[in-house]
Amino acid sequence: MNTRPVLPARYNTLGFETQNPWAVDALRLVYNTPRLFTPLVEALTVRKPALPAALVTLTDIGILTYEPAHVFNTVTGQPVKAPSRVVPRYRLTSAGETLLTRVGEDSAVFSTTYPRSGLHNETALIIVLSALSRKHRTQPVGVSTAALTQVSGLNVSTVKWWLRRWQRDGVVTVLPVKIADDRELIPGHWRINAAGTTAIKTLTQTFTAHAELRHELRLGSVRPLGPIRDVRVSGGGSTDYDHDVNCQRVLGQLLASPSADVTLPIRLEPRIHLGVDRDRTPWRFTRIPHDQDAHIGYQPDAIFYQTSASGMVTVNVVEYERHQTRRDAWSHLQRMLGYVYLHVHPHTSVHTRFIVDRRSREQSYVDLIEAFADHLIDTPDWSVTHTVAVSVSSRERLRTTGDRLAAWHWSTVTLPAATSDAAPVMHNPAVSMYNNYFTKD
Repeated sequence: MNTRPVLPARYNTLGFETQNPWAVDALRLVYNTPRLFTPLVEALTVRKPALPAALVTLTDIGILTYEPAHVFNTVTGQPVKAPSRVVPRYRLTSAGETLLTRVGEDSAVFSTTYPRSGLHNETALIIVLSALSRKHRTQPVGVSTAALTQVSGLNVSTVKWWLRRWQRDGVVTVLPVKIADDRELIPGHWRINAAGTTAIKTLTQTFTAHAELRHELRLGSVRPLGPIRDVRVSGGGSTDYDHDVNCQRVLGQLLASPSADVTLPIRLEPRIHLGVDRDRTPWRFTRIPHDQDAHIGYQPDAIFYQTSASGMVTVNVVEYERHQTRRDAWSHLQRMLGYVYLHVHPHTSVHTRFIVDRRSREQSYVDLIEAFADHLIDTPDWSVTHTVAVSVSSRERLRTTGDRLAAWHWSTVTLPAATSDAAPVMHNPAVSMYNNYFTKD
């Protein structure tokens, strides 16, 4: 009897006729990720050497779609074909920021400090100083000569002369790393497509040993995304996709740890439905049937698993806090407890990891998780019976080499556990318990 599914000639069985299909690891990753960017694939290659070849094959036979990297001119915001050469980047020093502040208070300060600047150039030069300020989002990568020329309307030679002058005066500094104006802002990525989903459905119907993949990959409800279009680019090269890309870079660092179990599912931006009892104040999470009017959504940035030497599994919830506030993080913690209460086995421990961009933000988040733990001491019925740890680190700290899941990279608090199977709660943000610990921010 022929068990091969009726598929277009360009498809094959993807190894579904075997106990361990070669395609399943790649499919699980792509179907659990809105867009799988190349930095995460490159990071996982160390742990999953066969992953890149599987993705290429699945793309070649039409099961997945690959979209090449998007390269932009960060000065104009327009797409270009290829990256340009790297160029020096500039930024104000502390003395430069002081000068800019004084000029903002009294524009005559500039003409007094630089009497030969010329009245016709003065306004444009102040614009150059403002563009170089560390307060702008361009601060981490600095500003190029071309960008300063564009924003000020001055010619290139004039901008270069003043940059040299301000460097001598200690007003401007050259950053140690050169960066191109035309550069890749959105890496290449893989995503699912409708034809591939149909093919996998057919395979799971034919090879029933793998029928559970229909549920695991959500083949009945998943919807493919389209290509990336109409990208907005800021002067510093930021786009609407920065959060997703940087989150996958961070996740790749975490998954490189030997304790991260990459044989278990890795889920990015999962949409989790949490049942709530809206008739009580505050709302209580409850194990009720899924209903549109009786649930709230929870979407952490990622979920992965650690397995200890003794075989104990820990669920890791990742929250990459790029521009969010601590008030947002408090809400994330309440939803996380709802997720644990409703979806995690009672004897499985959970570790929620907040990752901020800079070390300078770490302490404010440490204060937050300590306050949340203190809040649960006073209201133990709003906790869960699980063992739940909450940690804080930063992208700066995690750039170091070694095991990024090692304890010394993280500031950790263990949340007080409930003494009974009480239900955690969800407050309206306007009356959140956050207000009892912090001023409104």
